Amino acid sequence: MGVGTKKSDGVPWDPDGGQGGFLGLDDLPFPAILVDLAKLKNHVSGFEFKDGTAFEAHLVKRHDQVGKCMEKIELLSVNQACLAFFGTKRKIALFECLRGQMAKEIPLFFVSALGAVFENRVQFSATTHLFTCLHEKRRVLLTGKVLSGAHQGERAVVHIQEISESCGHDFKGTAEGHGRLFSRTFHGLPAAVSITRVDDGCFIEVNQAFERIFGHERNRIIGKKLLDLNIWVYRRRHQEFMALFEEHLVVTDFEARFLTRSGRMFTGLVSAENIEFNGVQCIVMVVFDVTRQKKKERINRALLDVTRAAQQSGSTKDLCSEIHKALEYSINMTNFFIGLYDREQDIITFPYYVDEQDGVGVIFNAEKSYSLCSEVIRKQITLLFTENELKERYDRMETRFPGTIPRIWLGSPMKVQGEVIGVVAVQSYVDPVMFNQDDAVLLEAVSSQIAASIEHQREEEEKTMLRAQLGQAQKMEALGTLAGGIAHDFNNIIAAIMGYTQLVQMESPDNPSLQKKLERIYKACLRAKDLVQQILGFSRHHESDMCPIRLGLIVKETFKFLRATLPSTITLKIHVNGVRDTIMANSSQIHQILMNLCTNAAHAMGDQPGILSVTLEETKIHQILRLTGGELLPGTYLLLSVRDTGHGMDKETMQRIFEPFFTTKSNGTGTGLGLSLVHTIVQNHEGGVDVESSVGLGACFKIFLPLFDEQLRQPTLPDQDHLLTGGENILVVDDEEAIVQSVSEFLRDMGYTVTAMESSPAALSEFRNSPQDFDLVITDMTMPFLTGFDLAREMIQVRPEIPIILCTGFGAEVSRGESVAVGIRKILHKPMDLVELVKEVRRVLDAGNI
Repeated sequence: MGVGTKKSDGVPWDPDGGQGGFLGLDDLPFPAILVDLAKLKNHVSGFEFKDGTAFEAHLVKRHDQVGKCMEKIELLSVNQACLAFFGTKRKIALFECLRGQMAKEIPLFFVSALGAVFENRVQFSATTHLFTCLHEKRRVLLTGKVLSGAHQGERAVVHIQEISESCGHDFKGTAEGHGRLFSRTFHGLPAAVSITRVDDGCFIEVNQAFERIFGHERNRIIGKKLLDLNIWVYRRRHQEFMALFEEHLVVTDFEARFLTRSGRMFTGLVSAENIEFNGVQCIVMVVFDVTRQKKKERINRALLDVTRAAQQSGSTKDLCSEIHKALEYSINMTNFFIGLYDREQDIITFPYYVDEQDGVGVIFNAEKSYSLCSEVIRKQITLLFTENELKERYDRMETRFPGTIPRIWLGSPMKVQGEVIGVVAVQSYVDPVMFNQDDAVLLEAVSSQIAASIEHQREEEEKTMLRAQLGQAQKMEALGTLAGGIAHDFNNIIAAIMGYTQLVQMESPDNPSLQKKLERIYKACLRAKDLVQQILGFSRHHESDMCPIRLGLIVKETFKFLRATLPSTITLKIHVNGVRDTIMANSSQIHQILMNLCTNAAHAMGDQPGILSVTLEETKIHQILRLTGGELLPGTYLLLSVRDTGHGMDKETMQRIFEPFFTTKSNGTGTGLGLSLVHTIVQNHEGGVDVESSVGLGACFKIFLPLFDEQLRQPTLPDQDHLLTGGENILVVDDEEAIVQSVSEFLRDMGYTVTAMESSPAALSEFRNSPQDFDLVITDMTMPFLTGFDLAREMIQVRPEIPIILCTGFGAEVSRGESVAVGIRKILHKPMDLVELVKEVRRVLDAGNI
């Protein structure tokens, strides 16, 4: 039978507050019966005695009432010793045997029991005869104790002690018999009982249980004072106990810690009462060992508190903090650590720790380090290290400590479905005996609950993060759609301005002042065109496309954005002029590199004054160059350097900065993906990354990107001597009137015949009526009713060899593969330079031999 649980019929025996009994019924060495007095208690509470007659005396005269009372008593369970005493193995047979005798020999005992219940006394006893299941008559002493706790006053344990045959003669009530009865009862009790004199505190007598529990022999105890044995762990508690006794002459269930001769400490409930023994005023003290019960209470309390903490937390960090507060009642939490283990990367992170003396490293390698947490993870068991063990491990270099060596350390693995996900640990720098095996059992018991709570919290956080990422992706997609729409309209506006600017330039070659102003307008249009391309880059329309770009322009645009977001304590310096800066790259990804490097540099400088500088320079590599982020092949590169005056990095940090999820930032301020992403992008651009840094001297990130041989096109004025004119018939289709007119007018000036249409359905109808009249079609992509792509497909079905140029403001609106499959000869991006447009018209016409 387990502690606090009756195996046979499932009726719980829970005498001490609902947390399980200090002993199970089967743990008692003597015959014992568990009875339920609840119905009896309700029954006798209605009894009244007007003549003042004592309750027991009244019942002795009224056997009829005794019989009715006995019907209210329920037998709950018996132990194995009781079954052996009655000569049976079946509890049902024993219950039937006892019920059959209740109306014969036992009534006097129940009279005493009724009196105890009626008068709210704890103990009762009486002598009677009992018949065993083998029909043997035995004279017995029945001693009952009403239990306290959750079933206070409702249940009792009855102890059966034979006093006839076992003693060799009948018990006649003599003084000798009483003395023998007292001795057998005194020494048969399972609790530690002692009798001491009031005046000097010396022991007069102790029972066998006292010797067994405390480990002190009786002949060495008698005559000594209680405090001489040093059985009270805290003398202050003994003083409090004696103060209560002197005030009330009785103390019940006083909790204290006791120490045995072997050094074992246990929790006991002490009851004491003043008696007269052989004419001397004495104290009878009874100590029940309730260590198991209290241990179970601590564990249950801790588990309940952890569960409540999990319900009240919104993040892993908050959960760890709530767990810390919850466990303070159950175990000393002055120095408390929770470490989470990542099996794939073999690292331990500490999302929460409280240390009164030393800081703890945020991340270290669990398998290769010499930490105690690592050993717990490797062995997957709870470990308790004493002061001597910790010193020996340190001397043998088996363990390393980040600071002061603790005097005691206790850690338990956190497991979820048998897999270790972390460690929960406590330690002390002051008390070398602060933790014991009971604390180890408690920590191990709650570690699984902590692990389950943390794992659940992390899963919820991951779901929240995924939802946030999905929302961000949807927002970016919507932003991209909006940016694309704005870019399309803006491109049309710029195209019209650029077109008419070039027309005016061609019409006024003899007006230098006007030509200078028109050139400025044209350059402004080119800047606006670059801005539109950046908007499209932010909206991810060109995420996978690479094209020649001016890195210096991207640096300048990025710094304009950074200036508004960085603290005013940071001075920004750029040196990007006077150098070839054309590279083949994805502008959006290059922008992302700059943003990551610059924000990291700003974070390294914090709130302190600092300088963030970016420089560009051309460099030639003549042999394979080994960099922090890999190797660089020989070639000509554009070197982008981002330097800060922050706190810098040590060598160990520099070796890991490009690892995914590695970060030196505090929780919630970094993902550990920024530099990893920078490294990946640079590699995709066939470049390299190098880092120079020292602690306290800042850091410099160097990005090597292959230099593009061809210079970006510089804006030029139209020069008719270099234009390829023609006389073909061209159909121009665009829903923007200004673009149709400027393009048509420019083409006519070049000698072409132009048919201008602002409606794509009307243009298709015109083409179907006379498809052979047109030598080339120039169409916009985005138009109402019929897109330029669909228009081209319909026209090619009518006349497959017709050359078509598609103009679009979206880089990813139609792929080159799709356009070639349909038959489109060229895709031009808006806004178009009219000179370049005429050159492309001539190339397309000549390529088709038209």
